[in-house]
Amino acid sequence: MTNRMKSASAIIVNTMDFLEQATLSKIKENYHAPIFTIGPFHKLAPNICSSLFMEDANCIPWLNKQAQKSVIYVSFGSLASINEQELIETAWGLSNSKQPFLWAVRPGLVQGSEWIESLPNGFKESVGGRGCIVKWKPQKEVLAHIDVGLKLQNKLERGHTERAIKRLMVDAEGEEIRKKAMKLKEKAVMFGK
Repeated sequence: MTNRMKSASAIIVNTMDFLEQATLSKIKENYHAPIFTIGPFHKLAPNICSSLFMEDANCIPWLNKQAQKSVIYVSFGSLASINEQELIETAWGLSNSKQPFLWAVRPGLVQGSEWIESLPNGFKESVGGRGCIVKWKPQKEVLAHIDVGLKLQNKLERGHTERAIKRLMVDAEGEEIRKKAMKLKEKAVMFGK
């Protein structure tokens, strides 16, 4: 959030209240303008592509070959930026987790890099067919395949990334997290109709 928002007469957010209550509460604490949640915005114009990036549908055949509920989806979104070391740590965390993953690495994500040329030597070989890296994904199609994504923030270190993935995809606690995520997904679909 920027200082310019402090003078805004209103804040419009593409979300649903029940999905991000804690975040919306923090925004309300820091910004005194009324907040309007209008999500899911893509439901208002479903045939319009809202991405500024060229979507790479090559991940869909790869996803179709994976066991149901087995793929971890990793994306830093369209605005974030990371450094080369954070890319390397994320890559090794994904590799070391031994879990199948779809990783959206958009051009410009890594400071000073065009795309994935900064991936460490041996990474692609260690992953083999267990991972799929795309520049940008066709979001609706991917989300139809993926049950749970992983938001990586703050500590981009391979051990932390590996533990977060195993906690979500392998540990018993992850089963509960995935069930809650599915309930939210179903609620969002119902709300968006």
